[in-house]
Amino acid sequence: MDASNLQSRLASLLTEARAVELDRFDEEPGSAVLHRVVPEFSKLLALGRNLLGEIEEACSSTGASGTSWALPDRVEELETLCFFVDGEWKRALDGLERLTETTSGWSCLVQVECARDRLIRGIIAVEKEYAAVVGSSSVTGNVDLLGDALAVRRSLTLFRREINSAPRSGPPSDGFDRQLRHADGALARLIDREEFALLRAADRHLARELHRRVERWLRGGSESQELGGGEGLWQDVVNFAELLWDVNRRDELVGEDLAVIEEARSVLEGSASRKLLPPTVADRLRILFGRDDELDDLLEATAESERVLERLQAVRDSLRREDRPQLV
Repeated sequence: MDASNLQSRLASLLTEARAVELDRFDEEPGSAVLHRVVPEFSKLLALGRNLLGEIEEACSSTGASGTSWALPDRVEELETLCFFVDGEWKRALDGLERLTETTSGWSCLVQVECARDRLIRGIIAVEKEYAAVVGSSSVTGNVDLLGDALAVRRSLTLFRREINSAPRSGPPSDGFDRQLRHADGALARLIDREEFALLRAADRHLARELHRRVERWLRGGSESQELGGGEGLWQDVVNFAELLWDVNRRDELVGEDLAVIEEARSVLEGSASRKLLPPTVADRLRILFGRDDELDDLLEATAESERVLERLQAVRDSLRREDRPQLV
């Protein structure tokens, strides 16, 4: 089996999967997604499973397949990885096949997005392991899932901060008019950001639907006539902003954040000064923007090293416990 050719085919499959702009179908009916997007990803998943089959066949027929293994001790691990990834892709295919004409557009998109993510992550994992086992360079290493996740986190953090900075009270006659006008602008800016396309389909749907509800309320529609409608709608906005913190649970962010924290702690604990935060450490820690509001505030205020170190330890512990901050 030609190793470079197989890696190239995996890379090509990855490129095709990432090229589909799912956000273009956010406002489309389920039938459009079902007939224009689902078949494409069903095909890509089927192609991917065929490639996994080729790799598994080469693994099980070592010596007869013509493949030269640089790390023969890891061939079995590669075969096991392919087995598990194939199971994930089969479940993704099954999910796509269950979609019908009556499935809503955004529900279809959520299912397709799940299939796409499984496909992308599976390709990257298999290709990198295959490259290591055959002794070649990975061709999927330039795929920046971390960069995408960091961009999304920054955008969502800016939105959360906007909601946190909203006026909390006004004349009784205003109801929640001031807060909801503030939310209207914040939601509009979130939806207009380039990173919005990188949000999960369900989050994009919730953001657009919430924005429509806020606009109806501000125009004096049915939302504003409901008893406590303004208060309830504002609470929905706050809850949505809090929900978006879950971007921090993405695997690539958890791993990177822990690595950055440990790197910074090592430098700060070995520093002779507990007063001045080294500029190089401060710059490195800015990648954590959106992980912890208190840490963000300390870095913006150029706090002393000792206080930053204490907060880093707390953030590290919360990462390990998967604590979740509350929006106040």
